Amino acid sequence: QVSSGVGEPAPLDVRSLLCQGTLAHTDLRKSLPRVAAPVLVLRGVDDPLVGPEHAEAIQKALAAEGEDQPGIRQCLEDGQGCIVVDMDCGHRMLLECRSKVEEALDTLLTAARDLARSSQ
Repeated sequence: QVSSGVGEPAPLDVRSLLCQGTLAHTDLRKSLPRVAAPVLVLRGVDDPLVGPEHAEAIQKALAAEGEDQPGIRQCLEDGQGCIVVDMDCGHRMLLECRSKVEEALDTLLTAARDLARSSQ
């Protein structure tokens, strides 16, 4: 929660400007190829702050040349890769579509558990 400094939440337009400024000046794309783990990106299709190009940049940085988006199991087996899941919501996913977020995480964790069991 962003505060105005007098105990009240900052207005939405102020929070939006703060987030836009932060996102405009934090570029981690060069670091992404060093990520040695599967990455799940949840993208809010109606997100006014983080556009689809951000998820696409992450996916491109983590994908092998010419590779399509792998499935969750493939990313887990390879120990790398990026899965982008579009969520029917805006920026506040846990408030707007909590059950879909939980479903995506459950799918990832179930696949990880199943893979771990099959390799024992």
